Amino acid sequence: MDYADLLERAGFWQLQEEIARVTGLAVITADAHGRLLFRKSNLPPFCALVNSTYEGKMACETFRRELVRAVLSAGECRPRVCHAGLLNLGAPVGGQAVLIVGGVATAPLKERKLARLAEEVRCPRDKLRELAREVPVWTEARLAEAGTLVRALASFAARSLGGYRMFTHVLRLGELIAAEHDEHVIVARAVQETARMLDVPVCLLRIYEEEKKALVARGVHGLEGAVLEAIRELPTDDSVAGAAFKTGQPVAVPDVRAAGGMMLLPRLVPELQSALVVPLRAGGRTLGTLGVYAVAPR
Repeated sequence: MDYADLLERAGFWQLQEEIARVTGLAVITADAHGRLLFRKSNLPPFCALVNSTYEGKMACETFRRELVRAVLSAGECRPRVCHAGLLNLGAPVGGQAVLIVGGVATAPLKERKLARLAEEVRCPRDKLRELAREVPVWTEARLAEAGTLVRALASFAARSLGGYRMFTHVLRLGELIAAEHDEHVIVARAVQETARMLDVPVCLLRIYEEEKKALVARGVHGLEGAVLEAIRELPTDDSVAGAAFKTGQPVAVPDVRAAGGMMLLPRLVPELQSALVVPLRAGGRTLGTLGVYAVAPR
């Protein structure tokens, strides 16, 4: 499921509409490339006229792409005045989409600006001037209040989407397991879905084998060849996975450099910078561990 699908299934369109209703602002949601994910909410007639020409539409799309790029690069809200002179505010949603609100001005639009805009986007000057009078004029304080609300709602939406995404992956994993009877296939799909759910490149499922006194890799995603062979069997002493197995408690390593020599895999694959290993328990016993590894501290 891609992010646009996730937003749609989670009802993000309804949130967009509610923000438009509560604030009175125009609201759109764009993906990381600046493309609209839903139809626009509360679009002012002034903006509709500008967008009615090819030149105006292209100018709006260029502005939107630039704003989205600035917001996602900064990872926080960014205000920006569009080519038509209206103020907009972009807020990141989960690092993969941007909620944009605006369609207001901080002062009445000037005649000279409107004349130049009409010429640039090839729309009727008189009609543009008429609709410009309807553009809401907001104070800086009012804009700041709206910005606070939008930031809070975008942040809440991102957290909610993360939970929804995990829930859908768990459902998918349950369906895969229910439809499959081969243990090896089930384990392979389990680690694959776990890696996808947590957005990590490597996932390892290990089972403790008493005769070997070691945690043995039974399910692997993202590793192969010599690296896989080197970590296939792992002693329970002096290792992060071993600590999770022995204590029955999750072990998080936000930065593998802090683990010293306890982690073999990051030494073999230097790109891996953080890890989380949790015990696998059933019937009151710890059977093994499930570990996920990411390429950035987290």
